[in-house]
Amino acid sequence: MKKLIALPLSLLLVLSLAACGGEATERPTGTTVDRTTVDPVTFGYDDCETPNGNDACWDNDARRFLFEPGATITIGVDNDNMGEALVEKWNADFPALAGRLVFRNVGSTNGESTGVQGFEVGQAEAADVALVITDEIIGREINLLPLHPYFEDLAQRDTLPAINDVINGRATIALTAFWDGMFFSWNETMLRALGVNVDVDSNSDGLPDAFDTWEEIFALDLAGQEYKGKQILEVFPISLDEPWSAYSSLSSQGFVIFEDGPTEPGFDSPEFLGGLEFIQTFSEQGQNLDETLTKKAASSMVWRWDAYLNDEAYPFSLVGTWQNVTVAKETTGATYRFSAMPTWEGNQLRPFSGTKAFAVNGYTPNPSAASEVLRWLYTPSTMSSMISNSSYLPALQEGAFSTPAIFDPVKAEQTNGMRFNQIVPAFALPNDPNQRVMNLYYGIGVTDYYKGVWEGTFTPEEAQAAIVEASDAWLEANN
Repeated sequence: MKKLIALPLSLLLVLSLAACGGEATERPTGTTVDRTTVDPVTFGYDDCETPNGNDACWDNDARRFLFEPGATITIGVDNDNMGEALVEKWNADFPALAGRLVFRNVGSTNGESTGVQGFEVGQAEAADVALVITDEIIGREINLLPLHPYFEDLAQRDTLPAINDVINGRATIALTAFWDGMFFSWNETMLRALGVNVDVDSNSDGLPDAFDTWEEIFALDLAGQEYKGKQILEVFPISLDEPWSAYSSLSSQGFVIFEDGPTEPGFDSPEFLGGLEFIQTFSEQGQNLDETLTKKAASSMVWRWDAYLNDEAYPFSLVGTWQNVTVAKETTGATYRFSAMPTWEGNQLRPFSGTKAFAVNGYTPNPSAASEVLRWLYTPSTMSSMISNSSYLPALQEGAFSTPAIFDPVKAEQTNGMRFNQIVPAFALPNDPNQRVMNLYYGIGVTDYYKGVWEGTFTPEEAQAAIVEASDAWLEANN
């Protein structure tokens, strides 16, 4: 079965913050509360009266974790707005603990002071709780605090099963929070000005009929036209030199990487060959031009999605969850719309989506206070605050306890647009648990062959054979 994701449909609904609430209502220890959308939530764990500095200390009466005396928790996030909102909300929710949560903008990707590597390097000096790239946990699990049984139960209710089963297979160490991916977008203002009909969507797929397939986009003949005094040189800035965002092109005939397991990337399949043929077809459309109005060289087909929002350079693009659409709208005056990608020969193209997760630093001197902050993050009102103060979309299973309110129609469109995205495989090689399988895709030079197909120096069949050979050699050396 293809590893497609279906984002929670409940996130497309406008929910009530008052209905969500921030903290559980008082109820006797050991009772259960039945909800219509989640499994029963059981309260009652081993009671703890005094934190010992080594474990999370759960107070059954208050149904929360206790703070170590004098503890101040630093939460690592990757944008200031969300960090400031979290501190403000914490102080309002817990007046007695006001000032005991601070934030540090440390990014989330692995680095000397960021991500899981930041825990490894900084240890007790690093943030106590931090947002990390989920699949970058692989091989560095020892740096994360094994979480209290409360979070084992929460993970079953809230986090994405495809991620939870891999990351938390041995012990619960992280909880998915946000999507880290891209969705298709079109500049409605530009397309109207160019005479494209954007108002008819007869099949209700979220894309106007004029361009809900790549066949229709190729027939629009927009390259070379002018908009706001500038010539449109590219209709869609297809990526060839950056393998992560290039993946959607490879999915155009149904290819799913590692569909059959961690040692079977699937490069020898007819579906992968079809993806290479799609790149070849794209190169023949005359829709990616340089300043001399000739076909853009493959070496220039780099990551250039940002110019779509910032400069209105193209009518169509991919947009990432980390990009600030609100600022772009204010700067350009354009209306940006979002959806799943158009189909090719009836097949749904699928960009990659990863996730970001919150985890507790295994070296924190205050594991109980850090656990309390983590518990608070996964309440509906706190999750709603994070979504409202960032560009993020929640990566939670349908009916999750911590499901946030989404009032922004743009985010509802973006959520809908990611329904068909493919989760980046997060598992490791069977003979090397520290080696992520995606290191194969990133490490064998696949983009050289994508560019060769674009330039015509490789046929799709030749590129496929070379990629299979490189993949086999990588597996032989690393597994």
